[in-house]
Amino acid sequence: MSEQERADTPSQGHRIEIEVKSVPKDGTALTVRFLGGWRSVLTHWYRGNSIPCRGKNCDGPTHRNRLVWKAYAPGEWYREQGRRAWVPAVFEVTERAATSLGAGDLRGQKWEFQRRTNDKGNKEVCAVFIDLVTVVRPASEINVVAAVERMYRCKELVWDAEMPFAPAQVLVAEIDDAWMPPSNEPARMTPEEQIEAYKRNGFKELARKLAERHGLAFSGNGNGKEGHHE
Repeated sequence: MSEQERADTPSQGHRIEIEVKSVPKDGTALTVRFLGGWRSVLTHWYRGNSIPCRGKNCDGPTHRNRLVWKAYAPGEWYREQGRRAWVPAVFEVTERAATSLGAGDLRGQKWEFQRRTNDKGNKEVCAVFIDLVTVVRPASEINVVAAVERMYRCKELVWDAEMPFAPAQVLVAEIDDAWMPPSNEPARMTPEEQIEAYKRNGFKELARKLAERHGLAFSGNGNGKEGHHE
């Protein structure tokens, strides 16, 4: 079994603590493959911290502060340091990221997340869809509710809350020609593989330009469509 195959296979008998994983604040990219859909809660931004909203049981001083919608989904993130592996976790989904992900079952969707500075100097989470992949671990192995309640030290969370405000702007992140998913090998994609990846993810114009650059024949049909995996 190769190192990548070992990384893609859940360990037998070895149990690890499930953490709530958020997008790094230092701008480091985070690659996640989801095991299921997200569940949402409401929080308040109070004195520099996220405080869970307890609904009718929320105390007055806390409840008067700004509402922040958050969601949490079972998934696996790709660890680059040390032994490369897909690490199970509960992934925090921000309002902006949720508008890109959409609702519903996210199982098998692989995304890359990164905090970037916008024109106003504020950092926001950008999400780029990578591919549909096969995942082995059942979503039921990751107890989202228990992990989030432990993080907030609260069992009175109001789950599956709707966004109390208009959706955030949906962003499309830039993709480099040399982009490739995490791998044990540093080899670059071939031009043909890059073209197919662009078409599969809906970037047909980028695919056409790349084909022209390399003198390759271009067919706009592509090998995949959005939401479909062959």
